[in-house]
Amino acid sequence: MARQREQYGILYEGDFGLSALAERLSVTAGSPDEAQALRLASEVAAATEGEGAVELGVDVRCLLDSPLPDDIVRTAWLAAAHGRFDPAACESGVRGWLRRLAERWPQLERRHAPGHWYARPNLNEEELRTAVVAEIRASAVPVGRGVADSGHVALASGAVAESLEAVEEVVTDVDADLGFRLLLRLLAIVTPSLTQEQYSHYRALGTRFGYGEDHVTERLEQLIRQG
Repeated sequence: MARQREQYGILYEGDFGLSALAERLSVTAGSPDEAQALRLASEVAAATEGEGAVELGVDVRCLLDSPLPDDIVRTAWLAAAHGRFDPAACESGVRGWLRRLAERWPQLERRHAPGHWYARPNLNEEELRTAVVAEIRASAVPVGRGVADSGHVALASGAVAESLEAVEEVVTDVDADLGFRLLLRLLAIVTPSLTQEQYSHYRALGTRFGYGEDHVTERLEQLIRQG
């Protein structure tokens, strides 16, 4: 399923779509179950007078229509959700859980009048994928070091490489936008020593994707606050 590149920053101050759902689950007390995950998904969908349902539906459809095996989708999701709510534990499994989301939030039209939502110019999808993959690979060593040095990380040190590889597969085989947002969620649980060059690269990518001005900055600053 192709994603129309748009100016997300016009409507969203924070995260959106599946990565926003992962963020909400990561800070939920206790052990969230499928019913609670669906309730939180409803909150994500209701954002900005219901526009959030559009991004949530697109993210879900991108994964459902992809060739990725369930274990790769699960690994990328658990990394983004900080180990909270394992869809593989649902009776219907990973794909079944995604189908439930897709049934609730199918592909939808924008509710705002034409002209309110400014489409981005055509972007080279292959260039976007290449740029995000380059940042994933450049982050491998500092992310691994951050996990090893942190006492409050919900991701085992040995799972870092596997998680980054799964997110990379989302980028290359599903959607660079969704993969990049999942990567930011993964970065939020570690304290890597990002160089100024890496920091600039992440911000530049956020601008290319049309995120709000503070979308990437706030997530990278979480690393500094955690350190």
